[in-house]
Amino acid sequence: MVAPLLLVPAIPIVAIVVLVIFFNPTLRAVLNSVGMKLIGAPITYDSLYFNPLTGTVALYGICLKNQPQFKTDHLVAVKKVLVQVDVKSVLSSVVVIPLVEIQGL
Repeated sequence: MVAPLLLVPAIPIVAIVVLVIFFNPTLRAVLNSVGMKLIGAPITYDSLYFNPLTGTVALYGICLKNQPQFKTDHLVAVKKVLVQVDVKSVLSSVVVIPLVEIQGL
């Protein structure tokens, strides 16, 4: 039998793995919903990088799709959006975002 104290360090690791696995599909659904409400077309992205320990989220290949009546397939396409959040500030009344970087607009 494994001692309960040996399992305690594994709990945060398991929580992070679960968060990363479920974060991607949830974010895709949220972005599509926001896009549909704002412009009537979805927002898509190719890939996602998320590190909860550093507070870093990077989205690659973001595309704000166009409505069907327009000739082009997208309104805006961006190669990369990087956002870094001060992890210690997430539970405070003010969330500090020291970095927002947009590449390839």
